[in-house]
Amino acid sequence: MPSKRGCVTPAEPDWSAYLAQFHAQRSGITEGLLGCATDSRGRTPYSWLAEAVPMRGRVLDLACGSAPMAELLHGAQYVGVDLSRAELHLAAARGLPVAQADAARLPVAAADVDAVVCSMALQLLPLEPALAEVRRVMRPGGRFVATVPVARPMPPRDALRWARLLVALREPRLRYPNDDALARADEVVAAAGLTLVSDDAQGFGVDVVSQAAADQLLDGLYLPGAPGDRLAAARRVVRGWVGRRITLPIRRLVACV
Repeated sequence: MPSKRGCVTPAEPDWSAYLAQFHAQRSGITEGLLGCATDSRGRTPYSWLAEAVPMRGRVLDLACGSAPMAELLHGAQYVGVDLSRAELHLAAARGLPVAQADAARLPVAAADVDAVVCSMALQLLPLEPALAEVRRVMRPGGRFVATVPVARPMPPRDALRWARLLVALREPRLRYPNDDALARADEVVAAAGLTLVSDDAQGFGVDVVSQAAADQLLDGLYLPGAPGDRLAAARRVVRGWVGRRITLPIRRLVACV
C-alpha cells in the first residue's frame, strides 16, 4: 500500500517459500555454524539447550533440521521431525530416527513424549498451532525447551560490527515472523497451557578463521527479500571479520506442563 510519501511499502516476505528454498539449498548450514560457536564455558548452543532437557524418556525434536541435538540427548529416546527433506536426508544418513512432519500437525499421540526441544526454529514456526501441538503431545510434568535468536548480550565491538552489517543490508534489525509474540513469551506459552519457568540469554562466539567461514556465517542468516546488491555489500562486511571472534546471542526458553 502507498506510504505517506507516495512510495510503495515493501511486501511481507513469503517465509514459507523462502525457508523451503533455504533448507533445500543450504541443508546442514545451521548445524555447521552453531556447532562451532562456543561460550566462555565451551558450550555450544546445542549443548546449552540440552542442559535443560531431562535425559530420560522420549524426546521430540521439533523442526530438527539435520538433527544436531540427537547425539546430545543420548540418555533419551530421540525422534526428530522437520518439513525439509534435504535436512532430514542428512540426519537419516547418520542413522538418526527422523520423520517429515508439519509442526502444526505432529504425527505423535497425545501425552506421548516427556520433552520437546526446538533449536533455533521457534521464531519461524506457526507459533500458536505449534505450541498447541507441543502441549498436546507432552505428558504431565513434561518440559519444552527452545532456543531463538536475540539481540543481546553482545560486547560493544561486536554490536558495532553487526550494526555495520545491518547498514549494508539496509535493515534496522534481523527480523523473524514471531518477533512480536516472543517478546511476550510468558503470555504466549501460557495461552498454550504451558508455564514459562526460565528465560535466559547467552552469547556464543564464532571464530571467523577464513573467508569461507565468513561466507558461511552470512549464508546461515535468514534474509528473505534481500536483493543481490545488498547481499554483496553484506558479504564484503563479514569478510572483513576474518581473524575475529564474533558473538551470536541466543535466548533459551524453558516451559513445563
